Amino acid sequence: MPLKQYYALPLPEIVSELNTDLKKGLSTQEAQVRLLHYGKNKLEQLSSISPLRIFFAQFSDFLVLLLIGASIISFFIGEKKESLVILFIVIVNGAIGFFQEYRAERSIEALRKLESPHSIVIRDGKEQEIPSEELVPGDIIKLSEGCKIPADARLTLEADFQVNESLLTGESLPVTKGLETLKENTLISERTNMVFSATIVSSGRGKAVVTATGMDTEVGAIARMVQSETKGVTPLQEKIEHLGKILGLVAIGIAIPGFILGYFQGREPFSLFLLFVSLVVSAVPEGLPIIITITLALGVQRLLKAKTLVRRLPIVEVLGGTDVICTDKTGTLTCNAMTVENIVTADYFFDIEGNGFTPQGDVFGSAFSLFEKTQVQEVEKQEENRITPLKAQQLSSLQKVLDGITLCNDATIDLGDPTERALIVASAKLDIEKVELKKQFPRIDEVPFSSDRKYMLTLHQEKDANKTVAFLKGAVEIVLEKCSSVIVGNKTVELTKQHREAIQQMNELLASQGMRVLALGYKKGTEKEFPQQQPPSEFIFAGLIGMIDPPRAEVQPAIATCRHAGIRVVMITGDHRLTAEAIGKKVGLESSNILTGDTLEAMSDAELEIAVEKTSIFARVSSEHKLRILSAFQKNKHVVAMIGDGVNDAPALKKANIGISVGSGTDLSKETSDMVLLDDNFATFEKAIKEGRVIFDNVQKFVHALLAVNLGEILLVLSSILLSVISRKAIPVILLPIHLLWINLLTDSIPAMALGLDGAVDGIMARKPRSQNTTIFSGILFKIIVTGFTFALVTFVVFSLFYPWWLPNLSDKQLLYAQTIAFCLIVFFELFYNFTTRSPRGALHAGLFTNKWLLGAVALCGSLQVLVISVPALRGLFRVTSLDLIDWGIILGSALGGVILLELVFFVVRKVQGTQY
Repeated sequence: MPLKQYYALPLPEIVSELNTDLKKGLSTQEAQVRLLHYGKNKLEQLSSISPLRIFFAQFSDFLVLLLIGASIISFFIGEKKESLVILFIVIVNGAIGFFQEYRAERSIEALRKLESPHSIVIRDGKEQEIPSEELVPGDIIKLSEGCKIPADARLTLEADFQVNESLLTGESLPVTKGLETLKENTLISERTNMVFSATIVSSGRGKAVVTATGMDTEVGAIARMVQSETKGVTPLQEKIEHLGKILGLVAIGIAIPGFILGYFQGREPFSLFLLFVSLVVSAVPEGLPIIITITLALGVQRLLKAKTLVRRLPIVEVLGGTDVICTDKTGTLTCNAMTVENIVTADYFFDIEGNGFTPQGDVFGSAFSLFEKTQVQEVEKQEENRITPLKAQQLSSLQKVLDGITLCNDATIDLGDPTERALIVASAKLDIEKVELKKQFPRIDEVPFSSDRKYMLTLHQEKDANKTVAFLKGAVEIVLEKCSSVIVGNKTVELTKQHREAIQQMNELLASQGMRVLALGYKKGTEKEFPQQQPPSEFIFAGLIGMIDPPRAEVQPAIATCRHAGIRVVMITGDHRLTAEAIGKKVGLESSNILTGDTLEAMSDAELEIAVEKTSIFARVSSEHKLRILSAFQKNKHVVAMIGDGVNDAPALKKANIGISVGSGTDLSKETSDMVLLDDNFATFEKAIKEGRVIFDNVQKFVHALLAVNLGEILLVLSSILLSVISRKAIPVILLPIHLLWINLLTDSIPAMALGLDGAVDGIMARKPRSQNTTIFSGILFKIIVTGFTFALVTFVVFSLFYPWWLPNLSDKQLLYAQTIAFCLIVFFELFYNFTTRSPRGALHAGLFTNKWLLGAVALCGSLQVLVISVPALRGLFRVTSLDLIDWGIILGSALGGVILLELVFFVVRKVQGTQY
């Protein structure tokens, strides 16, 4: 922020402080001196991005380091192919992570695009155009409609001056600017005597003295926040890192004692070492990172079809654990287009359908008396009393209002102030054509709108050349002051005190619904009666016009779905409290407790952490406030998604667990976000949440399948060594190193990827979000352990039947035969077990034939295993023997029987626990 609160200082004091002249500006020489002191008026990169640092960071976690170590060991013990496969997977995974992260760090480039290239400045008493980056504090700049403001500045002159500050403050309407000195600590959205870099002049013209440039501007402060905020690792990344550590430590912890025991049993050291290295490599599924990456990438493709662009792969999974969504209002929950919703005359209440600047939508009228009954009661009954769609010509009172808002207007449907465009669109919905109306009633005089007058007056020639009609449009209280009568039906009656009170009550009712309300009056006479210099009076009050930036139609059901899924939706907006409250009610947010920026400013962090748990709407907040709100939610252990579209949203988008921008948002919001809703549709986020939950489920499925069987392999290898100790009889190892490596390569990749393509289980959006304490093992650890022991037990029993190790004089041929049976049994057991992992309620519940990718993966892997046994050259390489049909029947039957046994065990457990899962 600027060092001084220039909005709170009298203008002469600012001029003295900045040592400038309002008429002559700075001298060229003085401007050059200041440029050297302050630096160029542009945004700086506070810390450079090191591609090398980002690249090496991809290889720093424990799992990756362990895999690199295993690869090196495998290379030196002669398993070069296995070593190269591991290294390939590690490098591919690292490269994908590098490109995703490097691209996500370009936020500041988008901020630079906001800078205005040239400015009109007064120097040496002359008006000249200079590059905006050469502006310095003290420069006097000229501003006009449509220009991008190049620096923060205090206004010195304004004429009907309005600025669109939505990208900075979130305010949906243009802000009317003035010259009045404000009090200290005024919120940025209410600093009406200041203009800010990167915002756009909506209308009027002005002059201002530059008070801050470059990184000292409000946009510069946001740039600092964007660069200082860091996004932590995602829950999935944390879980995979944790999983890698557990697997590595467990595998090493088992391998070292196993090697020692085997060594003292007299087993050959090198063979024993090779066996346990292979066991460690098999226990740590080196394909897991790349399988997860592929699963995420496929999810990203599905989301892209649903109009959601994902910029960081791991962030997709975060959606599944999101339990709070903080969303901007303007352009996200609403259409970001002012829309006239109601017109109220003395005898009718009109509902106008349709949103935005498209002239489509019917108009319905409800007959009631504005002056005889309680307005609130009558408005609530309008649905019952609505008549068929109207044409403007059917009611004279409505015709007057439409003529007035069309003729007393400088906009068209496509161009102009958003408020005036909304009025033209409302007229067009009732077939009022501005071009034709202007021909019938040409404008001959006008009093333009100003922030001081708060009204606009236009004078028009009627068909009778001696008669004119004037239209007065503006703030309700101002128009009422200038009206002496009111039109009721086809009659004009005196505007009494009771009438004025009734109109004000209706004004308050519409305003309480978040609407901006204008009043319209008219007067007929002769041209001489309307000299521009005299204030208007004796007008006829025609009606009120209520307009709002309406919520998107699909937002309310989407919020209801989120609530059903256990996700809180919180609105954070720079708009007024009443507007925020009205929109909140329409979209289904709890609006009984609303926090505004000034209240939040007075809260401590501890107080805010309590307040956020019971607040669903935050109004009149700044970028700093948004960061505090997000921090409070995160300190309360929530996984927070932030949806925004403006520059002011960028720091919050970066800080959130998942930042989401909309397609029509600023470049900065897109660059700092993790995802972009391409259709600007909040409801699209519901699909993204579902996809996030599916992805986590699928990751858990293949982790379940991989670890359950890997545990079985570890137990199987150890069983022969431990039984040798117990029985004091040398029992050969059941699996050879080449078997372990082949099983690892075959069954830990293709089937896992097929599980990553699985669809959603029933009721996935009825579940509550995952807790941050949820690990990758939650809900599956018991199954992994039971499956591992069952798998090891079944395989050991089958091996022992073919090689009864307790008997003497067994041949090497018998051992080779038994090892071949065990080797094949393990492969098919794991392939069949993949179907069990697809649903918490078992294979049958998920459907055996619903995942065609898995069916294909099992068929392919099974065929490759048969090929290893059938081809003589491969039999020699893998140290196996040939098998006949009976042998294959035993293998397939045992594998299938083991899986069915597990299904029965898990079924009984669910029944005992009384759960579906």
